[in-house]
Amino acid sequence: MMETLPETYVRTTAAHPSRRSRDAARCLLHVGSETHAVLRLWEDGFAVDAGLVPRLRGAVEISRAGRDLWTCLIVASRVEDGMLLCEFKRISPVHTEAPVDYVRPAAAEAPRLPRA
Repeated sequence: MMETLPETYVRTTAAHPSRRSRDAARCLLHVGSETHAVLRLWEDGFAVDAGLVPRLRGAVEISRAGRDLWTCLIVASRVEDGMLLCEFKRISPVHTEAPVDYVRPAAAEAPRLPRA
């Protein structure tokens, strides 16, 4: 399908960062008490600046705008083009409320006055 589009359109869309990479730019990586910017984020891992972050392994957290998003377990990291590429073994979302061990009752409908 890309071969039928004008060449200028193909070049500009290829050079434009995807929404996912823009979202990753807003994410922060928390390792203990240290915080680092996430450069790229994909389904199986993420990338950070290799000059600022030591080799990573173990549990880390990823947040955006002060809100924790995921708790991750990292099993592998390697350096490519100045970026430390980390792969997830496990990634789970952070829940904001505790799970309940009972069935919540359905919300009762407010009583209404009869029409006159």
